[in-house]
Amino acid sequence: MDYDDLILIFRHLLKEDEEIRLQLSNRYKYIMVDEYQDTNTIQADIIRYLGSLHQNVMVVGDDSQCIYSFRGANFRNMFDFPVHFPETRIIKLEENYRSTQSILTMTNALMDQAKEKYTKCLFTRRGGNEVPLVMDAGTERDQAFYVCRAIETLLDEGRQLRDIAVLFRAGYHSFELELELARRNIPFAKYGGFKFMESAHIKDLLAHLRVIINKEDILSWGRLLRLLKNIGPGRSKAIIDWMKKDHVLPARINEWPGISKEKEGLTKLAKLMGALSTPKVMPEKGVELAFAYYSPFLKERFDDFPRRQQELEQLISMASRYKNLRAFLDDLSLEPPTSPVDIRPLDKTDYLTLSTVHSAKGLEWGVVFIIWLVDGRFPPGKSFVNIGSLEEELRLLYVAATRAKDKLIIVYPGQELVRNSGGFRDNYHRGLSSFISALPHNVIEHQSFISSYPSAIAPLAINPYRAVMHERAGVSHYNAILGSKPFTKSMDPLTVDSSALKQGDRVNHPAFGTGVIARFLGDDKIEVIFKDRGIKLLHLGYTSLEKI
Repeated sequence: MDYDDLILIFRHLLKEDEEIRLQLSNRYKYIMVDEYQDTNTIQADIIRYLGSLHQNVMVVGDDSQCIYSFRGANFRNMFDFPVHFPETRIIKLEENYRSTQSILTMTNALMDQAKEKYTKCLFTRRGGNEVPLVMDAGTERDQAFYVCRAIETLLDEGRQLRDIAVLFRAGYHSFELELELARRNIPFAKYGGFKFMESAHIKDLLAHLRVIINKEDILSWGRLLRLLKNIGPGRSKAIIDWMKKDHVLPARINEWPGISKEKEGLTKLAKLMGALSTPKVMPEKGVELAFAYYSPFLKERFDDFPRRQQELEQLISMASRYKNLRAFLDDLSLEPPTSPVDIRPLDKTDYLTLSTVHSAKGLEWGVVFIIWLVDGRFPPGKSFVNIGSLEEELRLLYVAATRAKDKLIIVYPGQELVRNSGGFRDNYHRGLSSFISALPHNVIEHQSFISSYPSAIAPLAINPYRAVMHERAGVSHYNAILGSKPFTKSMDPLTVDSSALKQGDRVNHPAFGTGVIARFLGDDKIEVIFKDRGIKLLHLGYTSLEKI
């Protein structure tokens, strides 16, 4: 028997055997249960049976934080408790010791949208009156730029990375941000979902693109060949050796002399290689072709393929922003660290937290960013199918917002078209999450990252709290990140004049220290040998170098 069996059989025993039920109820005369909103129906029945004789049962819970229905938690337990125990006395604990009143006012208004709830009005004696900021970042890439720049500004103010968190609904929502953090050398740890470049399915798909750019990439060839039936390490090595020796093009891989049972798989692979080898194939098209080819392998290899399929679709969106395949793959090679690293060597514990909301429950940070607040992502499209799912998404946003102690910044890419997997009549949707757009204007401050893009919510255009920044420059007199100080840091990629640099120049980097330029790779990348950090590949568009 496992733990689930023990719980199930225990409930059955209490229900069917009155003698044992009364004996146990008499033995345990006072019962207290914590986190009652996370209990399932079986657990609630056990509590009811154990308290049947004396009714001395106390439960502590918050219906607004019931977010684990996928684990079996029953939202109804909180409301059925007074029915099972008629003499119940409800005590509301409304004083909050974590967040500022401005954040609590916003979360109170958020839960006013719930159809079924225990009405609460949270208050605090803490100081601080910064209204939560809602930022339209325009595109997903600009969303990553904005969050990173805002974090850098907070660090300049004296905040530590460990006091900042970025929360999101699903693990793949942070992929673009992870790449931008890596470009800017900001260390982070991710909780909930895999890091982007650590995911097996991401590596699998990208391997098919890497061999087009570098046909001698043995690791990528080995990875994609071993996906095929009847090809193991031995045969894949034989095929790679043959291609290398005879200078075989990827599109002719099906001409391998030793082909037999592998013919079908190699023929399909050769067809894909031929399509990807088309001159000037755009990255988005390349990823789409590789995705279509890889999908059967995805379904065969992974039980959770629907989630991984969503993540691969995100890769298509990211590829659409690039003009050529090499630049796309080069940027993806700037992998985030596998663990928090000593970018700031004096304090190895100082790193940014990236987390799904479910993994963040019970935690707190001074500053919290919540990203991808658009219908179709948060809440996801499938939640619109029934009111119960939508209500849980509302509670999930409440949990995310109440992780913040001092500052809460909600960011969404208002220009992005979001594909929805159910619940909407249209396949694509854009704009601010309906949860946020339904809030009173006086509990949040709206800003736009790009002045050329109209707000997703028309009435916000005349909202006195909304200050439109200069186009991608972030100048605002009402910026909630910096208080009354204007946010003057550029939101564009950092610009380094490569014409002023040459091989052999001594340079200084804000994180890596002093080094010497070893070589240039194309027009936008540079390899530098740093005195204390070794060789680093830097993207000139996303780094800061000072010539010494």
